[in-house]
Amino acid sequence: MDIDLTDIYELITTCENFDGSLNESAAVTAIAEKLEISNVSYRVFTDGINIESSVIFTAQSAKLGENYDLSRETSDSRVIIIRIYRFPDAAPLKGDNKVLFSIFQEAVLSGLLVKNLINAFKKVMYTDQMSGISNVNYFKRKLGQLLADSERDSYSVGFMNIKNCRVLNKIFGAEKTDKIIRDYAQETSLCFDENDKELFSRLGGDNFLFMCRTANCESIVNKIKKMTVNLEFDGDIIEYNIEVRIGVVTINHNHTSVPVVIDNASSAYSLTRRSKASDVVFYSENTNTILNNEKEFLEDIKRDLESGKFLVYYQPIVMNSDNLKLIGAEALIRWRRHDQMVNPLSFIPVAEKYNIISKIDLYVLERVCMKLR
Repeated sequence: MDIDLTDIYELITTCENFDGSLNESAAVTAIAEKLEISNVSYRVFTDGINIESSVIFTAQSAKLGENYDLSRETSDSRVIIIRIYRFPDAAPLKGDNKVLFSIFQEAVLSGLLVKNLINAFKKVMYTDQMSGISNVNYFKRKLGQLLADSERDSYSVGFMNIKNCRVLNKIFGAEKTDKIIRDYAQETSLCFDENDKELFSRLGGDNFLFMCRTANCESIVNKIKKMTVNLEFDGDIIEYNIEVRIGVVTINHNHTSVPVVIDNASSAYSLTRRSKASDVVFYSENTNTILNNEKEFLEDIKRDLESGKFLVYYQPIVMNSDNLKLIGAEALIRWRRHDQMVNPLSFIPVAEKYNIISKIDLYVLERVCMKLR
């Protein structure tokens, strides 16, 4: 059987685009037949431990004769070894066949090195280093693929935040809090079937994203909204309940881009911070209207604080005796907006959410000091 440069080029190209099998290429099969190769396999070692192995070429009636090994260390300190078997009655390698066999060995090994480099790149690009689960880059990539799929309307996307992480940091410290988040993330990721295009990814900090089949969404949310992790603290193993807030959007025909879907889920999550009734909110057409009204509310708070339109009322404090002697007063903030008094329960949570509550505190303090003077 004659082998020309086109066959060798196809061999090299096939190995560079390695997809798990060399049997698919007619040129590779032809070269292997000429060289009387019966089997090709590889192994990957890290610190002397075999972490991956596979057979990538098998000829018909693959009887194993003499084997030839070739190894090389990768840029990430792994060792890749390929093993090529020839048939038991194969003729000795001489002349052009010996050169062709060397080319075959080098092409296969180079292809595996490229594959390892690509996998290392994907690990860096698509894995969250702290938690070990997929990161936001991978999530956006997979969500983009889902939006191009005909089944997209069967899926939902969630934005999630762990509650009280600041408290965890104060109690356990940053290192143990990271371990809590890592354990929770890895345990939670098991609730999602990536083979069914479901995914759980870390966005950053204590924020996460997920996508799942809408039919599974309720059961998954019920599992992950409160989970227990074990933590070693002061020599004891304690159980800590992780609670989360979740915003969910069901994908529909209007969702044409990844940012829009994530923004909708994030908007639904924002409402959970206002709700005392539920830590889970599903996105609806009214969600953005509510949030836009909230932002308008916020701008009015900022403006009226700067212009001094907030009022300070004084709640008398009296000594509990017969003469009811006035001994002081409690300063209370009040707000007249558009000629109507606004219930503090309406504007205080907004101020807390957008981190301007301290400005209100200082406003009251200043007014009280002015009154005392």
